[in-house]
Amino acid sequence: MGYEYMKNGINWNGEVLDADGINFQSRYTAEIPEGTSNDYSIIHCDNTNEDSWYGIFPNYVKAKKEFPHLQTYTLLVKDGYNYPFMQDTFSEFEEHQWLWDNASGDVLIGGLGLGMVNEALIRNDSITSVTILEVSQDVIDLVWPHCAKDDRFTLIKCDAETWDAPDGSQWDTIFLDCWTFDNPKNPVTWKQDMTTKYSPYTSNLGFYGEYKGLSQYYEINSETGILEARTPNISRPWL
Repeated sequence: MGYEYMKNGINWNGEVLDADGINFQSRYTAEIPEGTSNDYSIIHCDNTNEDSWYGIFPNYVKAKKEFPHLQTYTLLVKDGYNYPFMQDTFSEFEEHQWLWDNASGDVLIGGLGLGMVNEALIRNDSITSVTILEVSQDVIDLVWPHCAKDDRFTLIKCDAETWDAPDGSQWDTIFLDCWTFDNPKNPVTWKQDMTTKYSPYTSNLGFYGEYKGLSQYYEINSETGILEARTPNISRPWL
């Protein structure tokens, strides 16, 4: 695991922009080795293997203004799905802004994914514990041995939709990123149900993709890898 920060303004064609600086190109990288476990795989995508990019990832790269000719991206994919379950892109970093703005104390995460969020949480001294819920043993086998973690991190193999939190449980922050395309519920219904299920355990419940309208936005300090408030404090304007 690690992080990357574009010190100069670079657009998605790799051209250096004039230095107004409103580019905000940061990401935590998921340096998970390629591999396959049953129908899940970890793959790496860059300009050297563009002919074999997974599913709609080529369209994602263009729509989200990513840099495959400058970066290598790690993807978590599953057979039968043309959309990656997760990728360590700049846009993915942006779509976790709610977590960057709210994570503190005891944190519950729904979905291991690529373990990308671990890189931010492990650097945050205000984090006292991180509990991660992951339903797929294949994802666990591919990711958990390689992702960032320390003795504050605990993994529970379970379905976040049906898991019963221990009596008396309480978290300072709960962040859920575990809806998938094979879920019979649509994202809106799922979010409503998960809010009902988990809101008794926290006063601070958020979901993946909640990055618009926040009071604070974050970038990675290029020297330390720690999240810091942006200047100016706005989201990426092209998302």
